[in-house]
Amino acid sequence: MNPLDALVNRLAYPTFVVTAANELGPTGCVVGFTTQCSVNPPRLLVCLPVAAKTYRVASEAQALAVHLIDSGDSELGSLFGNDFAASDDGRDRIDQFARCNWRPGRTGAPVLRDCVAWAEGDVLERLRLGDHVGFVIVPVDGGIGSSAEIVAYPLTQVGDSEMGVGELDLTQSVGVDGVTAETRRAAGVRAEQPA
Repeated sequence: MNPLDALVNRLAYPTFVVTAANELGPTGCVVGFTTQCSVNPPRLLVCLPVAAKTYRVASEAQALAVHLIDSGDSELGSLFGNDFAASDDGRDRIDQFARCNWRPGRTGAPVLRDCVAWAEGDVLERLRLGDHVGFVIVPVDGGIGSSAEIVAYPLTQVGDSEMGVGELDLTQSVGVDGVTAETRRAAGVRAEQPA
């Protein structure tokens, strides 16, 4: 057993799709490791497996876009979930982008419209991290997508421990509109979709 299994097997990761483009067109894949890695200056770290076709394009790309997708969106997740079925040139055997709503972003990276939220940015650094490469991204643009349900878990202090550090309450999932999922369910409403 891997020493990390006890920890990581209990984590509930959000679902992200990373997109990149080159002269052959756009590509993208679901990624498991994405996090903000600096507040000031703002930086995002996204890790791509070196075996993935999107890695081949991203390794030469100047910019990437990172999209948070609704965990219930099996269509978008499936579309970008099989990143290892590519031709020899690293391109999709199916045209993922013919099957989804997207636009070129400010950096040229493809931006998916049917996501919860997204950010795109310039690649500042690439770091070899075992079987993945971490891309440090400097955000230049971002926004809310058309799928506004989700997924944020605010960290709120609910008590003090002996060391003076509060425990965290991760039970109140909040939509992008700031209303908890529990409140919406109780009221029988869904989050407003952004325009």
